[in-house]
Amino acid sequence: MIAVFALLTVVAALSVLVPGLRWIVMGGDALALAAFAVDLAGARSSRLSAHRRWPPMMCQGDTPEVSVAVTAEGRRLSVRLREGLHPAAADAPLRHRMEVDPRQRSVWTYRLALRRRGVHRLLPLTARIEGPLGLAFSQRELLPEQEIRIYPQVRWEGRVGRLLALAHRHQLGLSPTALQGAGSEPYGVRRYAASDAPNRIHWKATARHGRLMAREETWEKSAHLVILLDCGRAMASMDGSRSKLDYALAAALALTRVACARGDR
Repeated sequence: MIAVFALLTVVAALSVLVPGLRWIVMGGDALALAAFAVDLAGARSSRLSAHRRWPPMMCQGDTPEVSVAVTAEGRRLSVRLREGLHPAAADAPLRHRMEVDPRQRSVWTYRLALRRRGVHRLLPLTARIEGPLGLAFSQRELLPEQEIRIYPQVRWEGRVGRLLALAHRHQLGLSPTALQGAGSEPYGVRRYAASDAPNRIHWKATARHGRLMAREETWEKSAHLVILLDCGRAMASMDGSRSKLDYALAAALALTRVACARGDR
């Protein structure tokens, strides 16, 4: 088809010198316009449907995979898809060209880059369908606008992820981080040792046993944990791809997870 248009261009240039060629150019242009109209009608009459599958949960910092399944009816279609993603989920809109066979589903998979938490609106999934002759395109919306919810970060890797995993399995004793300080919850009474502080003497038990007795104390359990988050204007400043409030919220969720694993409230 490109060769035909190139030939018409050459004939149109020669018609300046040979007036008789003008009728050939006009006839060729009429046939080209007719072919374009037929191709546009074929593109518009094509039937196309799509289904998008989201991950069950999307959290800040993850790169989940999204799949778009496209099906066609009738003939084989050449389609150009465009995903108008929000800047919180991708750096730029995504584009993909695919051949859709009516006998099977064509799947387009891509990965998101979740950077901002909250509820965000996505633009419709648009498709440009090429006509049978490749002269015209028909653009339509396959899927309407949609809202996605991005949760704060709940998954951690490295040393922090290992500590959270140990806390979840009630195995904090295996943690390489030692506990600092002494607890304040009474655990029992034992005989006083020379290395114990004088304020640890249990005087009632001493009078009852006739020798110095010391209090045995352990770490508190079933305590009420209260976390305060600074939501001031300064916390909205960005540190890399996230705000300071996002980092604080992720740390608060990690701390709450450890506290719940230890029996705190």
